[in-house]
Amino acid sequence: MLTVAPRKSFAAVVVALAMAASPLAQDVRLSWPDGGIGVRMSTLGLIDGVVLDALRDGRAVVVDLELSVLPRARAESMATVRHRFTLSFDLWEERFAVARAGTPARSISHLTSREAETWCLDQLVVPHADLGGVGRDAPIWIRVEYQVQHPSSAPATTGGDGLTLERLIDALSRLRPVTAPRRVIEAGPFRVAR
Repeated sequence: MLTVAPRKSFAAVVVALAMAASPLAQDVRLSWPDGGIGVRMSTLGLIDGVVLDALRDGRAVVVDLELSVLPRARAESMATVRHRFTLSFDLWEERFAVARAGTPARSISHLTSREAETWCLDQLVVPHADLGGVGRDAPIWIRVEYQVQHPSSAPATTGGDGLTLERLIDALSRLRPVTAPRRVIEAGPFRVAR
């Protein structure tokens, strides 16, 4: 005979497992910077694993980061903003620096890993004008994606084929390319506040 208590326990376990399956999605919050939609989360998980190892080896890492607004889960994007970032690590101060490519180019240094990830996310703002006819209380979903670029697909930080510190380190240590999977975090629904 099955009692009510085990059913409640089973339901609680199912809910807990569903939440554990996508912990980053549970942490996504919207921000409303100057006329747009941004995103906040306690950690993006970008500066971790192979990326962190490469940075601590003295190598710069190029990352494409994208923020999309969706009308519903797993749908095509209504509006998207993308930026390319170059991450580096100061071995002496043990702090991170980030440079954003594009116009205007921006950079910042002396950051912790969490501060560097937050700064990258702060650069991604989807203007309200790009959302078209989405109403004030219409539900939206947010998708954050990033992809670490293979060094051969990343733009050179210095012109020509000259010797750079990064190339010297790579040549002497015969380091393998930084390969990290594309990461996608989707969360919602949220309400549009204008």
